[in-house]
Amino acid sequence: TSVTPTYDSGQHRLAWSDAPPVGQEVTIRYTATITTSDCQALVNTAELSEAGGEPSTAATTVIANPQRIYLPLVLKDN
Repeated sequence: TSVTPTYDSGQHRLAWSDAPPVGQEVTIRYTATITTSDCQALVNTAELSEAGGEPSTAATTVIANPQRIYLPLVLKDN
């Protein structure tokens, strides 16, 4: 599609609107910079809606600055 998404920095929302032909797949890719140094979950939610229809949503979670944790190895004699 030739329509470029717009970013609302106040709501931290990327919006895109177009009317592609029926059955045409649309992929929107973007790059984001993580500005936190804390370990935290960042949730990204996409909502697809069409005129007169119910919206469809999908979400994914990314862990920013994950911490490695090793569990101890426990051996048991039988």
